[in-house]
Amino acid sequence: MEEKVSNLFLKKDGSMIASPGEWMEYRAQWKEILEENLYGTFPREAGTAGGRITESSLVYGAKAVRETVELRFGREKQVCLPAEILRPEGGGKYPVILWNRHCQEDRCPVEEELVCGHGFVLASFVRGDLVEDAAEPEDKSLLEAYPGYTWGRIAQWAFGMSRLLDYVAQQEYCDRRYVTACGHSRGGKTALCAAIYDERFAMCHANGSGCLGAGSLRIFGGHFGYGFGVCETITRIQEVFPYWWAAKLAEYTGEKESEMPADGHILRALIAPRPVITTEGCGDDWSNPYGTQIMWRAAQEIYDFLGCRDRNAIHYREGGHGFQSLDWRTLADFMEMQFRNKKVHTNLVSFRSEEETEEACGWKWERPFYSWRAPEKR
Repeated sequence: MEEKVSNLFLKKDGSMIASPGEWMEYRAQWKEILEENLYGTFPREAGTAGGRITESSLVYGAKAVRETVELRFGREKQVCLPAEILRPEGGGKYPVILWNRHCQEDRCPVEEELVCGHGFVLASFVRGDLVEDAAEPEDKSLLEAYPGYTWGRIAQWAFGMSRLLDYVAQQEYCDRRYVTACGHSRGGKTALCAAIYDERFAMCHANGSGCLGAGSLRIFGGHFGYGFGVCETITRIQEVFPYWWAAKLAEYTGEKESEMPADGHILRALIAPRPVITTEGCGDDWSNPYGTQIMWRAAQEIYDFLGCRDRNAIHYREGGHGFQSLDWRTLADFMEMQFRNKKVHTNLVSFRSEEETEEACGWKWERPFYSWRAPEKR
């Protein structure tokens, strides 16, 4: 068997991880590797952002409140980030979906259902309001407030997610145990980065995150399977968006792509034991739906090893690249399952314990591209 998926339990010194505690400690080395090769270095802060409500109104028949909030952070509070909070009206603490949006017109198509039906808070900001998606942004306030770091846009936007979390976590409506980092496409890559480095995020949802997200860098395939379709690669993404990443990523283009030390299964595994769900469009070949499936299955070895086998989920729908209603509803279902112990309704796939006795839904198929397994725990 050709080993295209690196062994999550093999340490750099050649020894094997043998206990869950050893894996949790070893994650720090992987985070350093990702900083060096992918995201760049960035500041470590928590609780540093403050905010004030600038607008507030009742919506959806007075069952919800929509607020505009002005966040301020930086050593001199010189960074200003507008954010939007949509929450149930009245008292109580609720799970939060913290979403980095592409533009002002980017809206959740089922926000009323999420907020008024499920009782979730939807907190969001537009990435370009923090720092523009361009090689040379006009507004450099974030970069000037935090000089000396090598971070690219993905890490910068992830930093913005953490600053919005600073504010939301202080509010009475927030159940701080249940905050989900959420994003689509480049926003999905951002959500993964945020959840990896800020463990206040209790869950991660990446939709269509693809290359350098939940997809594979070595295994490619569209909705017809392995080797079909045109998928994004490091070389292609580096040609168009080099400023998203650490400068060292440029060393892994062309024939050197396979030398990139990390892959999508590592990003997923670094979030464990917290839940992670990826949602994909079957027709979204560019995001590598086949490779994403392999990464999901390989990361399951860590989730099994840590004793949280039901917290790693994936969902496929018809259609292409977009953040569609079914993607949102699948996220809501998974949050209900993980945070409220409710049965799921969408056909998301996770390794739930009850499946062991259900012959119709067994996952005993051969795992292609790798032969390693989770070791016996000591």
